[in-house]
Amino acid sequence: MGMYLKNNKVMHTAPENIFTINYSNLQDRLDAEFYSPFYTLERTKTFVPLKRVTSSIIHPPEYPREFTSEGIQLIRSQNVRPLGINLRENPVYFSQDFLNNKHTITPEIGDILVVRSGVNAGDTAVVESKYPDVIIGADTLLCKCNSKLYPKFLQVYFFTDIGKRQMVRHITGATNKHLNSSNLGKVLIPLLDLNEQKECIDIYEYALNLNIKKENEAKVLLSKIDDYLLNELGIELPEKDDSLESRIFVTKFSEISGGRWDVLYYASELKKYIISVKSGRYPFSKLGDIAVVDWGNTNITKASYTEEGYFAYSSAGQDGNLPFYENDGDAIILSAIGARCGKCFLNISSKWTAIKNTITIIPTPEVNLEYIYSILDFELFWEKSGGAQPFITLKSAKERIIPIPPIEKQNEIAEKISSIRQQVKQLQQEANDMLEQAKKRVEKKY
Repeated sequence: MGMYLKNNKVMHTAPENIFTINYSNLQDRLDAEFYSPFYTLERTKTFVPLKRVTSSIIHPPEYPREFTSEGIQLIRSQNVRPLGINLRENPVYFSQDFLNNKHTITPEIGDILVVRSGVNAGDTAVVESKYPDVIIGADTLLCKCNSKLYPKFLQVYFFTDIGKRQMVRHITGATNKHLNSSNLGKVLIPLLDLNEQKECIDIYEYALNLNIKKENEAKVLLSKIDDYLLNELGIELPEKDDSLESRIFVTKFSEISGGRWDVLYYASELKKYIISVKSGRYPFSKLGDIAVVDWGNTNITKASYTEEGYFAYSSAGQDGNLPFYENDGDAIILSAIGARCGKCFLNISSKWTAIKNTITIIPTPEVNLEYIYSILDFELFWEKSGGAQPFITLKSAKERIIPIPPIEKQNEIAEKISSIRQQVKQLQQEANDMLEQAKKRVEKKY
């Protein structure tokens, strides 16, 4: 996209988008995207810059990342989400000694936190409870409202599509999104009276409560899958032991010599899980004996999950979606490294592709694909290597122990679990629909 001056008008050009802006309407930005019609407001209400309805917009101090295991928690970008503040998300702490003689900001009820940078830049949440032993850091911007604005309304507004677009308009950077306090103050918000704001808040909170209820119902159903699966296979897992004593064990040198040296491989908990599987009701086989197991395409490095398969992105080639590769048969795709290590994806489509750092598993026709998927998705049974960056080797994947009941029992288990997953999907869809409907109702107020 480019721009040029013609007849005292700024012309913007793009292959699929041409529009003009009067020169007098230019602000302090010259990037064409800023003036895109995508951000045009069809106004039924007056919109004003955020700085008009806030008493201050503060950029909290930056602290060295000298974290401790407990102490004063730092609110980070991970803790600020469009549905509210979640302090349980990856908490980090500073010691009180570390914070002595340092300027700190403690969140107060009614403060508005806006994520300053990163993939979720612009996410907004209100401090609705008193948080003891918590401080705000440079990951977020802090807004304090004046008497014209309910803090919660701002969170609701930036949760709607119109509000998100206005926020995104003022976020700078391509790969590293960034929002400074000056740009945040320029974001346009609707100047509704307090009664209208309260109506918007009530619509949002009612839908959010229903959403949470549906999501909790879905979680309960999902939790039943593992119990059902273990019960049907006659597998009784040992009680999880997190005591210090359970993490200290002895392995003979003769068992290690010529083999692996990573501690997790010899952990007693993993051994107990394997013994439990082998002691189940049915015979078992190695995954490599009942499926073709191989690495994904090493030329494709990034992927995300979709209904029909993987969207693939190339690190060396062009940006954007690569076409699916045509493959015969259905597959299970296993994430083999990183935070999603051990997560399986069931792909029952004629078009699919395996991605770098994934393992493709194509079961033989003698076993039920969805049954095998249910077993593989039970993460406890994966043998992982590494520490901070866990991974599953191709060899260990092939040696994964799989209980093999008669095909009739496999079909029964697969059908039952598939039914539960469909119920979960339906609940999740209903939960999302409730929020989407609430967004539209709120936007009509603008």
